[in-house]
Amino acid sequence: DNMLGVINDILDFSKVEAGKIELETVSFDLDRLLARVVSIVSVKVKDRGIGFSLERDPSLPIGFFGDPTRIEQILLNLVNNAVKFTEHGCVTLSVRAGTFSGGECIDFTVADTGIGMTKEQIGELFKPFYQADASIGRRFGGTGLGLSITKTLADLMGGAIEVESVPQKGTTFIVHLPLQKAPEEKPYGGSSVPGFFENICALVLCGEESTSSFLRECFTSFGMQAKFAKTEETARALLQEAARSNGGRQYLLIADYSAAAGGGVRFIRSVRKSF
Repeated sequence: DNMLGVINDILDFSKVEAGKIELETVSFDLDRLLARVVSIVSVKVKDRGIGFSLERDPSLPIGFFGDPTRIEQILLNLVNNAVKFTEHGCVTLSVRAGTFSGGECIDFTVADTGIGMTKEQIGELFKPFYQADASIGRRFGGTGLGLSITKTLADLMGGAIEVESVPQKGTTFIVHLPLQKAPEEKPYGGSSVPGFFENICALVLCGEESTSSFLRECFTSFGMQAKFAKTEETARALLQEAARSNGGRQYLLIADYSAAAGGGVRFIRSVRKSF
């Protein structure tokens, strides 16, 4: 796999140098593209023992026009890079609406809690074959071509890439791509049945503020109510309150394994016995 990655990087770089990279414009499903990225990255994340989350703006439509193969390549380059340089914490891929050069765009953000970079290193980051120091190549592998290719692809799509980083704190890449929405596409959130979710309330046990904020957006877009707890004790209190004042409402319980003291499965089992 490592050898194949090196060969692909060199072939793509050769195409860039020769001006032979051609982009296609076709309609594609954003969610299917993101699902492919997650399925590929999830194996590496599990091997590294770190967290990974996908945060998709529920107000975005599903269909867009662009080059899905090259967009997927951009995301995989950035996410794989983030996973490679993150030993503790998590990597987050966020997809939201944004603005670029006075027009609408889609912002793909990849943030990690890895080794980070200095301002000097960021200034050299997108040069071909660049790596922060000689030990990087030996320790983490790679050719130093991935980010150079990623920037070239973003530029060819009429977009841009930005980077922010703090040494030993992490790095954030933001790719602005001016993708055109496909016609007659509905947003991801919402339901074709009016009021379908109005009688459902989500009770969420989650210690991560960013994840809770994203879930709140999702539930709101579906017309659902949601209550959040950071600890198992608070979650049980919310459940007891729900049991006392049901009012015909249905409750959806979502528990983060790391936030539940005994593990998510055991917490849910104990809740089922209690309520």
